[in-house]
Amino acid sequence: MSVTARPLSVAAYLPAADTELYKANGVRTIVDKVTAYNSDASAIVVAFNLVPNSGAVGASNKVVSKSVAAGETYTFPEVCGHVLESGGSLSGIAGTADKVVVRVSGREVT
Repeated sequence: MSVTARPLSVAAYLPAADTELYKANGVRTIVDKVTAYNSDASAIVVAFNLVPNSGAVGASNKVVSKSVAAGETYTFPEVCGHVLESGGSLSGIAGTADKVVVRVSGREVT
């Protein structure tokens, strides 16, 4: 067994549509850190889903939906520690496009 710590999603603005941030291709993945910074002057709702292999974003796999205050950095402990099986993915969405920067780090196990 091999464990590799790596960025799962490099820092980028979240769009206002559900977007796959990371897919566990042929590996089991542990999400260690999710950081979001709201660069806007208003609060913005950010949500994350842990989607199983062959699944789709929906209420059954939503992990968190949180309002991130203007200028706030939030680390989403609700997502950290979760495991994605091979084929599973992490999806994110922001209430306003291109205002919230998100970065995700974790460990891939092969």
